[in-house]
Amino acid sequence: MNSLAEYLCNKAIAVNAIESQEKDLYMYGFGLLISSIYTWGTFIFLGLFFDSLLSAICFMLLFIPLRIFCGGFHRKSYFKCYTSSLFLFLYVYFISKVPFLEIVNLVLLMALPLAIWCIWKFAPLEDSNKPLDSYELIKYSKISKSILAVEVIIIFILWLYHINPLIIYFSVTAVDMIGLLLLLKIVQNLTKHNNYITTP
Repeated sequence: MNSLAEYLCNKAIAVNAIESQEKDLYMYGFGLLISSIYTWGTFIFLGLFFDSLLSAICFMLLFIPLRIFCGGFHRKSYFKCYTSSLFLFLYVYFISKVPFLEIVNLVLLMALPLAIWCIWKFAPLEDSNKPLDSYELIKYSKISKSILAVEVIIIFILWLYHINPLIIYFSVTAVDMIGLLLLLKIVQNLTKHNNYITTP
């Protein structure tokens, strides 16, 4: 991933598209673009492979924007983050195949208020892999709340009009997962804090 981003930067510098002193900035930008394309491409492929493309797109459209601005638990490297995301999607997909999906949806909807509260109360949560300054914390908080409000309205409309239970499942799961990732980060921070206090 980094080697491809560096290759693109070097090519851009060679044709005078960017200045050499801007290489680090563009390296980050190219890396983000490549990883996004790779992640979206993988999930779309899996959606096509499992004949659940619309569900996969619904999950990504609700999960990714909140994930970007809410932060939360992150893995140490892109590869670990990618494999975890892949495992997460496969887990969500296989749960969707249970014969009592309506009951699963009811449980997920009951968990939704907790997820909403976590996002509203704690987002964004920065990580060592994604530090935020004070301006970004305020900005991301406003953006995450706006995205959350839109997504909750979408979920309510889907539920109110009895849209396909599979679509409801993937949509609600996306928001619940963000709440879970925030809770995991809170627990991780508390554990680190307690370890720091008890270390002689």
